[in-house]
Amino acid sequence: LLNRPPRAAVPTPPVPIELPERLETPRGPKLSLAPLAVPVLFAGGMVLALGSWRYALFGLLAPAMAIANWLAGRRQSRRSSERNAALGGEALTELDAQLDEVLLTERSRRKAIAPDLVEIRRRIELPTRELWERRPQASDGFTVRVGIGECSWVVPTQAVGSEVAPSALQAVDRAQKLTSVEIVVKLSDGHVGVVGDGEASAALARAIVVQLATHHGPADLELAVVSRTRSSAWDWTRWLPHAGDAATGKSRVFDADGADEMARAFFERHDAERPARRTGHLLLVVDDPAAFRGRSSPLRRLLGEIDGVIAVILAPTVDELPASVSSIIHVDEEDGRIRVHRPAEAELG
Repeated sequence: LLNRPPRAAVPTPPVPIELPERLETPRGPKLSLAPLAVPVLFAGGMVLALGSWRYALFGLLAPAMAIANWLAGRRQSRRSSERNAALGGEALTELDAQLDEVLLTERSRRKAIAPDLVEIRRRIELPTRELWERRPQASDGFTVRVGIGECSWVVPTQAVGSEVAPSALQAVDRAQKLTSVEIVVKLSDGHVGVVGDGEASAALARAIVVQLATHHGPADLELAVVSRTRSSAWDWTRWLPHAGDAATGKSRVFDADGADEMARAFFERHDAERPARRTGHLLLVVDDPAAFRGRSSPLRRLLGEIDGVIAVILAPTVDELPASVSSIIHVDEEDGRIRVHRPAEAELG
C-alpha cells in the first residue's frame, strides 16, 4: 500500500506584466506669417498717412511678441520630448527586467512540471513522495515531457493605457521564443499521435507511458495497450499496477481483436457507472493504426465518445492517425529529433 501525502503547491504560470503606454511627442507651435503681416501693414499705412514713425514701433510690437511666444513654445516642446524619451527609456528598462523574470519563472515551471527521465526513475526506485502525486484535476495533470528544444509561447501581459508603446511590443515579441526548454504535451487537451516507423518513435511512446504511470496512481489512471506487430515490446507494461484489470486480474495488453472486446467492455462499464462517481481515466496506447479502420471501430468510438479517455497513438505516417488526434509528434528515426505541432496551431518545438 502507498499513502499519498498532501502535495506541495504546483508552480503557477507567470503573473502578467504591465506594458507601458505610448507617450505622445508634443508638437511645437507653428509660426504663421499672416497674423504677423496684418499689424505690420496697418502700421505702414499709419506711417504713410500721418508721417510718424512711432506707429511703426507699435506695428512691430505684435510680431515681436508672437515670435517670442513661438520660440518659448519650441523650447517647451523640446523639453517635453526629452522628458518623455527619458521616461520611455526607464519604462523599457523596467520592462526588460520584468521579461527576464517572467522567462525565468516559465523555465522553472516547465522544469518542475516536466522532469526528465532520470528524475522519473529516481521517483520510482526510492520511491519518493512525488510518486503518484498528481490528480487528474491538477493543473499539471497528464502533462509529460517529450524533449528539449525551442518553442513559442505567449508572454502574459496587460496594457496600462489605451495604446501600448511600440518599443514595448517589440520587446515582448522578442521574448515569445523559448530556447533550450522542456517541450511539454498535455494529454488532457487531446490525444497525441507519435509519427515514426522505428525504435526512436516507440521509445518516445514508452517514455510518455512511464511518465504518466509515475505521475498518476492506478486509482486515477488505467492503462490499456493495443499492439499487433510489436506486442512483445509492450510486455513490460504488464507489471504496472495501472494495467491490471480489477475484475479479471489480467493485464490489458491486447492485439486488435482483443482490443475490440476491451473497448466494448469499457463502454458497458462506463454506462453502468454513475457519472458523479467516475473520476478515473483510461490511457489507451495504440501501436497498430489498423485498429482504427472502419467507421464502426470500437476503438475509434472509444476515443470520440467517452470522456476520460486519453490516447497515445503510434503510426508510420500522419495520414494513418485518426482525426481525433490534436497533438502530433514527428520523430526523426535517424537522429531522434522531434517536431511537435497541433494542426490548428503553431509548432511547439
